[in-house]
Amino acid sequence: KPTLVKFLLRTKHYHKMNDVISCYTDGSCDQDKLSSWAFIAVKDDKIIHQDSGILTGEVCKLRNISGELKAVIMAISWAKKNNYKVEIRHDLEGAAKWRTGEWKRNNKWTVAYKEFCDKNSDTISSFRWTKAHAGTKFNELADQLAGKTLKDYIKSNNL
Repeated sequence: KPTLVKFLLRTKHYHKMNDVISCYTDGSCDQDKLSSWAFIAVKDDKIIHQDSGILTGEVCKLRNISGELKAVIMAISWAKKNNYKVEIRHDLEGAAKWRTGEWKRNNKWTVAYKEFCDKNSDTISSFRWTKAHAGTKFNELADQLAGKTLKDYIKSNNL
């Protein structure tokens, strides 16, 4: 007769719910017309997932900030879906400061970002600032992925 502990040890959720991964996030932009976002999920110094995408429309007036914030949102969403707690590694100071209230949230996007982070606080382990373009391996990879995503989109849409 299996015990609860044995059952939990066999389940994916039990193994991951205490695991903290790092997600390196970044964004890029083409003036105020397009933005891209990217994140690299890392566990034990290995990439376990990466994702990126494009933003269009009014949000792009925030330039790269729209991509930076979307990358954080997507990283948290992915971590939650996969039962990880996540340390967000970011090179945009506002990623943490809009969340904590150190910086004023003066538009609907930073307000929505804060609300999203608050609703998902059980998934967030911490925010940790990483200096941009300083050779931090996974931060550089997230930067490159955001840039490549934007360039590929521009090229494939003849923009």
